[in-house]
Amino acid sequence: MITPEELGQRLRKVREDAGIKQEEAATVLGLDATAIAKIEHGKRGVGALELMHLARLYNVSVSELLADASQGEVVHLRIAMRVGTALDTKTAVMQQRLQQIIAADRWLRRHVPGPSSPSLWASTGHNLPSNITPYERGYACALVFRNRYGLAASPIADVAVLTDEIGVLVSRLPLGDHQAPDGCSAIDPVSGLAYVLINSDKPRTRRRFTIAHELGHLVLGHLHEGEMVLDESLNASHPHETEANAFAAGHHEPGLTRSRRRSNHRSLKGCQGRSGYTQTYEGAFGTCTCNVRW
Repeated sequence: MITPEELGQRLRKVREDAGIKQEEAATVLGLDATAIAKIEHGKRGVGALELMHLARLYNVSVSELLADASQGEVVHLRIAMRVGTALDTKTAVMQQRLQQIIAADRWLRRHVPGPSSPSLWASTGHNLPSNITPYERGYACALVFRNRYGLAASPIADVAVLTDEIGVLVSRLPLGDHQAPDGCSAIDPVSGLAYVLINSDKPRTRRRFTIAHELGHLVLGHLHEGEMVLDESLNASHPHETEANAFAAGHHEPGLTRSRRRSNHRSLKGCQGRSGYTQTYEGAFGTCTCNVRW
């Protein structure tokens, strides 16, 4: 079992190996300069999100920092909304990685004192009318979500930061862009906390859409505790995938009716070729062309 002092020593070593000063690390976490020194001396705990941000800054994995701290912890997750049981190699790696992240986070919350990060997200799908289409349900839920968190029609600069702030831990895993899953999400059967893992090799705007898509699965109530969804493609035909895509599109382009969206999309089609259309759309709306379809 790793102690706060041992974790602090490891954090100090990887920080020094990365050539980063304590003040720089403190700035990334939004803390005063003395906080990093206290963490490295084992006098201040480090929360799960703080450890994740430090690992990213130092270019190491959380697993490396915790070494064998979570060894033996087993996370059992049922795969929801999937026909068949066989997973391709990259999808299986993503599933395994998310289970490791949940195991490490469980250990941290039990053994490393730190600031609590309560989960503020809540499923709102059960409050929506039952006689609407999956498409309408996704957009309606996006509106409820924005109003719940006081976002109204304001643009969201970083959807990953927003997701973290409401208590959903977002992590990244490089799996390549070709024939690779976009992301996955899950709810820990022990703590009830929610997690999202995305493929960091996908284009930036695609990653942004994927985070909102996975958040949609959670907010729409598609997952129960102990379940995970693996999105090998964002265009699957399951009604819940339609809902999650519509949620993501409504999340990124609030306040637009479906006819207005189509009008915007038609106005962009004067661009030469698919590439020009994609670039213009991304520049206009700050998101990927998945939104064109939804």
